[in-house]
Amino acid sequence: MVAIVRYYLIALLAACSFTTVLASPAARSPTHTLVARGEGGEGRSLGPNAQRLARGLPALKPAEPFVPSRVGRHLPESGRPPPVLSTRNIGGLERSDNGDEGLARGDGDGDEGVRGAPVGRSLETNAQRMKRGLPPLRPKNLFIPSRVRRALPSGLPVLSGRIRVLKRSDNSNEGFMLGSGDVVGQATSSGMFQFKLPTSPSELLEFNSVETAGQRIILYADPAKFPAGGNEYIAPGYAYRLYAALSTLSIPAGTKPIKRVEASLRKILYPLSTIWMVDRNTGAVSVQWVNYDGVTANVSFLLQTTDSGKSIVFTGDIAAYRAANPTLTLEEVVLTVAVD
Repeated sequence: MVAIVRYYLIALLAACSFTTVLASPAARSPTHTLVARGEGGEGRSLGPNAQRLARGLPALKPAEPFVPSRVGRHLPESGRPPPVLSTRNIGGLERSDNGDEGLARGDGDGDEGVRGAPVGRSLETNAQRMKRGLPPLRPKNLFIPSRVRRALPSGLPVLSGRIRVLKRSDNSNEGFMLGSGDVVGQATSSGMFQFKLPTSPSELLEFNSVETAGQRIILYADPAKFPAGGNEYIAPGYAYRLYAALSTLSIPAGTKPIKRVEASLRKILYPLSTIWMVDRNTGAVSVQWVNYDGVTANVSFLLQTTDSGKSIVFTGDIAAYRAANPTLTLEEVVLTVAVD
Protein backbone atom coordinates (compact mmCIF):
# COMPACT_ATOMS: atom_id res chain seq x y z
CA MET A 1 0.00 0.00 0.00
CA VAL A 2 2.76 2.41 0.93
CA ALA A 3 4.51 1.56 -2.34
CA ILE A 4 1.42 2.41 -4.39
CA VAL A 5 0.92 5.82 -2.68
CA ARG A 6 4.58 6.67 -3.27
CA TYR A 7 4.24 5.79 -6.98
CA TYR A 8 1.25 8.13 -7.47
CA LEU A 9 3.03 11.00 -5.64
CA ILE A 10 6.07 10.70 -7.93
CA ALA A 11 3.86 10.68 -11.02
CA LEU A 12 1.94 13.76 -9.77
CA LEU A 13 5.16 15.75 -9.15
CA ALA A 14 6.45 14.85 -12.61
CA ALA A 15 3.26 16.07 -14.29
CA CYS A 16 3.36 19.42 -12.40
CA SER A 17 6.97 20.00 -13.42
CA PHE A 18 6.19 19.39 -17.13
CA THR A 19 3.22 21.82 -17.05
CA THR A 20 5.42 24.54 -15.53
CA VAL A 21 8.01 24.13 -18.28
CA LEU A 22 5.41 24.43 -21.04
CA ALA A 23 3.98 27.62 -19.51
CA SER A 24 7.37 29.38 -19.41
CA PRO A 25 8.32 31.97 -22.19
CA ALA A 26 11.36 29.92 -23.07
CA ALA A 27 9.16 26.92 -23.83
CA ARG A 28 6.71 28.98 -25.91
CA SER A 29 9.45 30.73 -27.96
CA PRO A 30 12.45 28.46 -28.19
CA THR A 31 15.50 30.26 -29.44
CA HIS A 32 16.49 27.58 -31.90
CA THR A 33 13.25 27.70 -34.02
CA LEU A 34 11.94 30.32 -36.53
CA VAL A 35 15.20 31.14 -38.25
CA ALA A 36 15.37 32.74 -41.77
CA ARG A 37 18.37 32.02 -43.91
CA GLY A 38 19.95 34.78 -46.00
CA GLU A 39 22.22 34.53 -49.04
CA GLY A 40 25.30 34.15 -46.79
CA GLY A 41 23.81 31.27 -44.84
CA GLU A 42 23.45 33.28 -41.63
CA GLY A 43 19.96 33.17 -40.19
CA ARG A 44 17.97 36.16 -39.03
CA SER A 45 15.84 35.27 -36.02
CA LEU A 46 12.31 36.42 -36.12
CA GLY A 47 12.15 36.52 -32.32
CA PRO A 48 12.97 39.50 -30.04
CA ASN A 49 16.47 40.96 -29.77
CA ALA A 50 16.79 39.52 -26.22
CA GLN A 51 16.79 36.01 -27.62
CA ARG A 52 19.39 36.96 -30.27
CA LEU A 53 21.65 38.48 -27.62
CA ALA A 54 21.28 35.34 -25.49
CA ARG A 55 22.59 33.33 -28.42
CA GLY A 56 25.50 35.70 -28.96
CA LEU A 57 24.05 37.24 -32.13
CA PRO A 58 23.90 40.99 -32.83
CA ALA A 59 20.60 42.82 -32.45
CA LEU A 60 18.47 43.37 -35.50
CA LYS A 61 18.72 46.82 -37.18
CA PRO A 62 15.65 49.00 -36.68
CA ALA A 63 13.48 49.62 -39.76
CA GLU A 64 14.74 52.75 -41.57
CA PRO A 65 12.29 55.68 -41.31
CA PHE A 66 11.06 57.35 -44.56
CA VAL A 67 13.02 60.53 -45.28
CA PRO A 68 11.50 62.70 -48.07
CA SER A 69 14.88 64.21 -48.97
CA ARG A 70 16.11 60.77 -50.02
CA VAL A 71 13.58 60.61 -52.86
CA GLY A 72 15.49 61.09 -56.12
CA ARG A 73 14.45 64.08 -58.24
CA HIS A 74 15.82 65.04 -61.59
CA LEU A 75 15.46 68.28 -63.47
CA PRO A 76 14.42 68.05 -67.12
CA GLU A 77 16.92 68.84 -69.82
CA SER A 78 15.67 72.43 -69.96
CA GLY A 79 16.92 73.06 -66.42
CA ARG A 80 13.45 73.98 -65.15
CA PRO A 81 11.51 71.83 -62.68
CA PRO A 82 8.66 69.81 -64.13
CA PRO A 83 5.21 71.40 -63.91
CA VAL A 84 3.03 70.66 -60.90
CA LEU A 85 -0.11 69.03 -62.15
CA SER A 86 -3.36 70.58 -61.03
CA THR A 87 -6.57 68.58 -60.80
CA ARG A 88 -8.61 71.57 -61.96
CA ASN A 89 -9.75 71.47 -65.60
CA ILE A 90 -7.36 68.62 -66.37
CA GLY A 91 -7.03 67.67 -70.01
CA GLY A 92 -4.24 65.97 -71.91
CA LEU A 93 -0.64 66.82 -71.07
CA GLU A 94 1.10 68.34 -74.07
CA ARG A 95 4.30 70.05 -75.02
CA SER A 96 3.79 73.16 -77.10
CA ASP A 97 6.02 74.69 -79.71
CA ASN A 98 7.32 77.25 -77.22
CA GLY A 99 8.89 74.58 -74.98
CA ASP A 100 6.46 74.68 -72.07
CA GLU A 101 4.66 71.60 -70.89
CA GLY A 102 1.02 72.20 -70.25
CA LEU A 103 -2.50 70.92 -70.41
CA ALA A 104 -4.95 71.21 -73.25
CA ARG A 105 -7.83 72.79 -71.40
CA GLY A 106 -11.37 73.27 -72.68
CA ASP A 107 -13.92 75.69 -71.31
CA GLY A 108 -16.89 73.64 -72.38
CA ASP A 109 -18.11 75.90 -75.17
CA GLY A 110 -16.54 73.89 -77.94
CA ASP A 111 -13.66 76.29 -78.47
CA GLU A 112 -10.12 75.00 -78.48
CA GLY A 113 -8.50 75.37 -75.09
CA VAL A 114 -5.18 76.95 -74.16
CA ARG A 115 -2.40 74.59 -75.19
CA GLY A 116 1.12 74.72 -73.89
CA ALA A 117 0.20 76.94 -70.94
CA PRO A 118 2.18 76.32 -67.73
CA VAL A 119 0.19 74.02 -65.45
CA GLY A 120 -0.40 74.77 -61.78
CA ARG A 121 0.56 78.42 -62.29
CA SER A 122 -1.27 81.48 -63.52
CA LEU A 123 -0.51 82.41 -67.12
CA GLU A 124 2.49 84.67 -67.50
CA THR A 125 2.44 88.00 -69.20
CA ASN A 126 4.22 88.35 -72.52
CA ALA A 127 6.84 90.56 -70.85
CA GLN A 128 7.67 87.79 -68.36
CA ARG A 129 7.87 85.24 -71.15
CA MET A 130 10.22 87.43 -73.18
CA LYS A 131 12.56 87.69 -70.16
CA ARG A 132 12.66 83.89 -70.02
CA GLY A 133 13.51 83.72 -73.72
CA LEU A 134 10.07 82.38 -74.71
CA PRO A 135 7.87 83.66 -77.51
CA PRO A 136 4.75 85.70 -76.62
CA LEU A 137 1.46 83.90 -76.02
CA ARG A 138 -0.97 83.75 -78.89
CA PRO A 139 -4.11 85.93 -78.59
CA LYS A 140 -6.62 84.42 -76.20
CA ASN A 141 -9.73 85.30 -78.19
CA LEU A 142 -9.39 85.19 -81.92
CA PHE A 143 -12.08 86.80 -84.02
CA ILE A 144 -14.52 84.21 -85.37
CA PRO A 145 -16.62 85.42 -88.31
CA SER A 146 -19.49 83.06 -87.49
CA ARG A 147 -20.07 85.01 -84.27
CA VAL A 148 -20.84 88.11 -86.32
CA ARG A 149 -22.33 86.80 -89.57
CA ARG A 150 -25.46 84.93 -88.73
CA ALA A 151 -28.78 84.28 -90.36
CA LEU A 152 -31.32 87.09 -90.19
CA PRO A 153 -34.47 86.52 -88.12
CA SER A 154 -37.35 85.51 -90.36
CA GLY A 155 -40.35 86.45 -88.22
CA LEU A 156 -40.33 90.20 -88.99
CA PRO A 157 -40.95 91.89 -92.37
CA VAL A 158 -38.73 94.85 -91.41
CA LEU A 159 -35.47 94.52 -89.47
CA SER A 160 -33.34 97.03 -87.59
CA GLY A 161 -29.58 96.84 -87.32
CA ARG A 162 -26.20 98.41 -87.94
CA ILE A 163 -23.72 97.97 -90.78
CA ARG A 164 -20.59 96.36 -89.40
CA VAL A 165 -17.22 96.79 -91.12
CA LEU A 166 -14.88 93.77 -91.12
CA LYS A 167 -11.34 93.67 -92.48
CA ARG A 168 -11.22 91.04 -95.21
CA SER A 169 -7.66 89.91 -94.46
CA ASP A 170 -8.36 88.68 -90.92
CA ASN A 171 -12.07 89.44 -90.28
CA SER A 172 -11.17 91.87 -87.51
CA ASN A 173 -13.89 94.31 -86.54
CA GLU A 174 -13.20 97.87 -87.73
CA GLY A 175 -16.43 99.40 -86.41
CA PHE A 176 -19.77 100.52 -87.87
CA MET A 177 -20.62 102.49 -91.00
CA LEU A 178 -22.75 105.60 -90.71
CA GLY A 179 -25.00 107.01 -93.43
CA SER A 180 -22.22 109.37 -94.49
CA GLY A 181 -19.87 106.43 -95.14
CA ASP A 182 -17.77 107.33 -92.11
CA VAL A 183 -16.74 104.45 -89.81
CA VAL A 184 -16.92 104.74 -86.03
CA GLY A 185 -15.61 102.33 -83.42
CA GLN A 186 -18.67 102.28 -81.15
CA ALA A 187 -22.29 101.51 -81.99
CA THR A 188 -24.37 104.69 -82.05
CA SER A 189 -28.03 105.52 -82.65
CA SER A 190 -27.10 107.46 -85.80
CA GLY A 191 -25.78 104.21 -87.28
CA MET A 192 -29.07 102.32 -86.83
CA PHE A 193 -31.03 101.50 -90.00
CA GLN A 194 -34.20 99.68 -90.99
CA PHE A 195 -34.45 97.46 -94.03
CA LYS A 196 -36.89 94.99 -95.52
CA LEU A 197 -36.30 91.31 -94.91
CA PRO A 198 -35.05 90.12 -98.33
CA THR A 199 -36.83 87.31 -100.10
CA SER A 200 -33.66 86.45 -102.05
CA PRO A 201 -29.95 87.41 -101.97
CA SER A 202 -30.41 89.50 -105.14
CA GLU A 203 -33.36 91.58 -103.96
CA LEU A 204 -32.49 95.31 -103.99
CA LEU A 205 -33.27 97.25 -100.79
CA GLU A 206 -32.93 100.63 -99.12
CA PHE A 207 -31.29 101.33 -95.73
CA ASN A 208 -33.58 103.81 -93.95
CA SER A 209 -32.35 105.85 -90.98
CA VAL A 210 -33.98 105.06 -87.64
CA GLU A 211 -32.79 108.27 -86.00
CA THR A 212 -33.89 110.61 -88.82
CA ALA A 213 -37.23 109.65 -90.34
CA GLY A 214 -37.51 109.98 -94.11
CA GLN A 215 -33.78 109.69 -94.78
CA ARG A 216 -31.88 106.77 -96.26
CA ILE A 217 -28.37 105.93 -97.43
CA ILE A 218 -27.65 106.89 -101.03
CA LEU A 219 -24.55 106.32 -103.12
CA TYR A 220 -23.76 108.97 -105.67
CA ALA A 221 -21.32 109.96 -108.36
CA ASP A 222 -19.96 113.45 -107.82
CA PRO A 223 -20.18 115.61 -110.98
CA ALA A 224 -17.31 117.73 -109.73
CA LYS A 225 -15.03 114.70 -110.14
CA PHE A 226 -16.26 113.60 -113.55
CA PRO A 227 -13.61 113.19 -116.23
CA ALA A 228 -13.88 115.63 -119.11
CA GLY A 229 -16.75 114.75 -121.42
CA GLY A 230 -18.15 111.85 -119.41
CA ASN A 231 -19.51 110.37 -116.21
CA GLU A 232 -17.81 108.36 -113.52
CA TYR A 233 -18.01 104.74 -114.60
CA ILE A 234 -18.07 101.91 -112.06
CA ALA A 235 -16.66 98.72 -113.56
CA PRO A 236 -13.45 96.64 -113.63
CA GLY A 237 -10.61 98.64 -115.14
CA TYR A 238 -11.95 102.03 -113.97
CA ALA A 239 -10.36 103.83 -111.03
CA TYR A 240 -13.47 105.79 -110.01
CA ARG A 241 -15.41 105.77 -106.79
CA LEU A 242 -18.83 106.52 -105.31
CA TYR A 243 -19.72 108.44 -102.14
CA ALA A 244 -22.32 107.78 -99.42
CA ALA A 245 -24.71 110.23 -97.78
CA LEU A 246 -28.04 110.40 -95.96
CA SER A 247 -30.74 111.84 -98.20
CA THR A 248 -34.49 112.19 -98.56
CA LEU A 249 -34.21 110.99 -102.16
CA SER A 250 -35.77 107.57 -102.82
CA ILE A 251 -35.00 106.13 -106.24
CA PRO A 252 -36.53 102.86 -107.49
CA ALA A 253 -34.35 99.84 -108.22
CA GLY A 254 -32.88 99.59 -111.74
CA THR A 255 -33.08 103.33 -112.40
CA LYS A 256 -30.21 104.97 -114.28
CA PRO A 257 -28.55 107.74 -112.30
CA ILE A 258 -29.60 111.17 -113.47
CA LYS A 259 -28.63 114.63 -112.31
CA ARG A 260 -30.57 115.53 -109.18
CA VAL A 261 -30.44 118.32 -106.64
CA GLU A 262 -29.93 117.20 -103.04
CA ALA A 263 -31.05 120.13 -100.92
CA SER A 264 -29.66 118.97 -97.60
CA LEU A 265 -26.22 118.44 -99.14
CA ARG A 266 -26.50 121.48 -101.39
CA LYS A 267 -25.08 119.48 -104.24
CA ILE A 268 -26.02 118.32 -107.72
CA LEU A 269 -25.60 114.55 -107.70
CA TYR A 270 -26.11 111.39 -109.70
CA PRO A 271 -27.58 109.29 -106.86
CA LEU A 272 -29.14 105.85 -106.37
CA SER A 273 -30.77 104.48 -103.20
CA THR A 274 -32.36 101.06 -103.91
CA ILE A 275 -29.05 99.34 -104.60
CA TRP A 276 -28.32 97.34 -101.42
CA MET A 277 -28.49 93.56 -101.17
CA VAL A 278 -28.44 91.54 -97.91
CA ASP A 279 -27.84 87.80 -97.69
CA ARG A 280 -30.40 86.61 -95.14
CA ASN A 281 -28.28 83.52 -94.36
CA THR A 282 -25.07 85.40 -93.45
CA GLY A 283 -26.03 89.08 -93.17
CA ALA A 284 -23.42 90.01 -95.82
CA VAL A 285 -24.08 93.33 -97.58
CA SER A 286 -23.36 94.00 -101.26
CA VAL A 287 -24.14 96.78 -103.75
CA GLN A 288 -25.30 96.71 -107.37
CA TRP A 289 -24.68 100.00 -109.13
CA VAL A 290 -26.32 101.07 -112.42
CA ASN A 291 -24.12 103.12 -114.73
CA TYR A 292 -25.48 105.91 -116.90
CA ASP A 293 -25.62 103.54 -119.87
CA GLY A 294 -27.72 101.01 -117.95
CA VAL A 295 -24.88 98.53 -117.39
CA THR A 296 -24.86 97.18 -113.83
CA ALA A 297 -21.70 96.62 -111.80
CA ASN A 298 -20.79 95.04 -108.48
CA VAL A 299 -19.23 97.43 -105.98
CA SER A 300 -16.26 96.62 -103.72
CA PHE A 301 -15.45 98.28 -100.40
CA LEU A 302 -12.21 99.84 -99.19
CA LEU A 303 -11.54 101.32 -95.77
CA GLN A 304 -9.63 104.59 -96.10
CA THR A 305 -7.76 105.81 -93.02
CA THR A 306 -6.69 109.44 -92.63
CA ASP A 307 -5.70 111.70 -89.75
CA SER A 308 -9.34 112.74 -89.39
CA GLY A 309 -10.78 109.23 -89.25
CA LYS A 310 -11.97 106.29 -91.33
CA SER A 311 -14.47 106.06 -94.18
CA ILE A 312 -15.66 103.63 -96.85
CA VAL A 313 -14.61 103.98 -100.49
CA PHE A 314 -17.06 102.40 -102.97
CA THR A 315 -15.34 101.37 -106.20
CA GLY A 316 -15.71 98.97 -109.12
CA ASP A 317 -12.03 97.93 -109.24
CA ILE A 318 -9.90 97.81 -106.08
CA ALA A 319 -6.58 97.29 -107.88
CA ALA A 320 -7.21 100.15 -110.32
CA TYR A 321 -8.25 102.52 -107.55
CA ARG A 322 -5.18 101.67 -105.47
CA ALA A 323 -2.89 102.14 -108.44
CA ALA A 324 -4.42 105.57 -109.11
CA ASN A 325 -4.14 106.57 -105.44
CA PRO A 326 -0.82 105.13 -104.19
CA THR A 327 -0.49 107.58 -101.26
CA LEU A 328 -3.80 106.62 -99.64
CA THR A 329 -4.02 104.16 -96.74
CA LEU A 330 -6.55 101.59 -97.96
CA GLU A 331 -7.69 98.21 -96.66
CA GLU A 332 -10.22 95.91 -98.31
CA VAL A 333 -13.26 95.31 -96.10
CA VAL A 334 -16.62 93.56 -96.15
CA LEU A 335 -19.92 94.85 -94.80
CA THR A 336 -22.44 92.85 -92.77
CA VAL A 337 -25.61 93.76 -90.90
CA ALA A 338 -25.68 93.30 -87.14
CA VAL A 339 -29.37 92.93 -86.26
CA ASP A 340 -30.50 93.99 -82.79
